[in-house]
Order: sequence, then C-alpha cells, then structure tokens
Amino acid sequence: MRRAVGVRGTQKISDAEFVERQLAVIDKNVSAVEPPEDAEVLVDMALSPAIQRPAAIQQLLAQATLKASTLILTKSEQSELRADFPDSDFQRGAGGDTNLLYLEHSAIRNRLSDVIGLGQWSFEIIRSWNEDFTAGSPPKPATRVYVEGMLLIRGSKVGVAIGDGNYFKSNAKGNYGDAYESAKTAALRRCSKDFGIGLQCFSKDWCEAFKKKYPGFNRPKKSK
Repeated sequence: MRRAVGVRGTQKISDAEFVERQLAVIDKNVSAVEPPEDAEVLVDMALSPAIQRPAAIQQLLAQATLKASTLILTKSEQSELRADFPDSDFQRGAGGDTNLLYLEHSAIRNRLSDVIGLGQWSFEIIRSWNEDFTAGSPPKPATRVYVEGMLLIRGSKVGVAIGDGNYFKSNAKGNYGDAYESAKTAALRRCSKDFGIGLQCFSKDWCEAFKKKYPGFNRPKKSK
C-alpha cells in the first residue's frame, strides 16, 4: 500500500491505483506538448499510406522518448522481469563465437508478455541499413544488415540498440529476410539487457559455471 496526499489529507491506495494515477499524469503531460509547426501542413497534404505509416511510427517514437524514465512498475513486476532464466533458455554462439552465450529471443518475448502483458509492449524499428563485405576463403560477397530499434513498454521508451545479421548470397539455406530478423532480434536482446532482463549471461562467473556444467553444445531440455 502507498499513501497519496491530497486536499482531503493522506489516504492509503493500492499499488495498482498508484500506477494508474501516475500514468494519467504522464499522459496529460505528453498530450500537452505542442505539435510540430508542419503538423497541419502534413495533414492537408493527404499523405499516401506509404508515407503515413513512417510518420505515425516517428510520432509514436517521439512520444515514447518523452516518457523515457517515467515508466512505473510494481515491485512484483520488477522482480519478475529481472528474475533469472532457466539454463535451457541459453545457447552458445553469441556473435558467432561458441565461447559466448546468448539468451533466446523467444524467452525474452515470453517474459515481457507474461509480466507486462500482451499488447503492452512493442519493439519498433527506427531505421535499417546494409554494408557489403567479403568473407571466407576464397572470399565470397556478403551483406551485413543493421537494424536500430526501440523497446517500448506501456508507451515509454526503455531501450534503444543496434543489431546486425549477415546475408550470404551463396548460401541457399538463408535469405535477406533471415538476416533482417537476426539483426532485429539482436537489437531487441540488447535493449532488454539495458532494461535489466537476462543479465545473468553477462556475468563472467555465471557463464564459466554454465560451460563447465554443460560442455560442448549440451544443455538441458526445455520442460513441456
């Protein structure tokens, strides 16, 4: 329980009521922000859907940035988000290095959906770009795909990061879409790390203990 101070004195309120009141204050402050000078011009232009969508996303990201550092979570939500993941949620091969571990993206998404709620978080793409390079012997042409994204929780920005993925035209088993998804996933994973989710695999002692416990690529099976 929390105490709220008002004109009628101090009264006890639940955590849920406290969060609801704080979110209402934040929304009121954000709605009071003046729109850009060209806002009316853009509306009058009757923009095509191809232009409207990026504009809407930019507006969403701008509002989320204004709410940065204002997200209010209950103590229970904070504890559940930062809780350690089971060993079965980790894989070897982060960044192509078999000595490094990474947390599976499905575990991150499930954690956010279970704790925050479906529809109350999203990962939005800010921009993407490519970089051509050669790799292997003999050298083969490849493309490195970069994705910059923002993790939003209940309308607030909680992280921004860049991820990358490689596309080799000579590899018939992969395509550009796979590389883009890999880059997007890497960006989401890094945003989650900054938010405090799955930090155990960034502990050297924990990683060393994991590799000794599961030599090679062995790891426990997921429980059904």
